[in-house]
Amino acid sequence: MQSKLNSLKLYAQSYRQIHEQLSRQLDSQLDGLIAEELDIQLEEKLDRQLYGQLNRQLDDQFLEFN
Repeated sequence: MQSKLNSLKLYAQSYRQIHEQLSRQLDSQLDGLIAEELDIQLEEKLDRQLYGQLNRQLDDQFLEFN
């Protein structure tokens, strides 16, 4: 009976360790994905701003020539 109890305790301990390790890995991966998505969003925003600035400059130059 004692050996079964010890086996269950070891199993529970192993399960907790594996669960904690997987949780840390998933958190790390999620943090990486969030950072990547934020980088993409920032890059898209900067691209839109730059595109808008270039369009305004082209409009201004076009108006100067007319």
